[in-house]
Amino acid sequence: MWLATATYLSMPVSTTQSLVGGTLGYSLVLRGTHGIRWVTFIHIVISWVASPLISGAISVCLYSIVDFTILRRTSEWAQESMNPRSSSISTET
Repeated sequence: MWLATATYLSMPVSTTQSLVGGTLGYSLVLRGTHGIRWVTFIHIVISWVASPLISGAISVCLYSIVDFTILRRTSEWAQESMNPRSSSISTET
């Protein structure tokens, strides 16, 4: 119900977080705090925080490599590799 309402209202919503939250809420109602595997829940929350941080760090590393090896070069090869025609050919495969 929550996902449908949030999607209808054009709100940003995470299906994974909704699923985990719904399961957590149902377990709390059904069995109380004893029915929840807190260590597993903590691992899920840590992954929610760590995932964007790690992917951001990887993106910075990859951009730095491209920046130093291609974008700052003045050679003809580097300029040709940044040509939109050659870029579109490599992305069409």
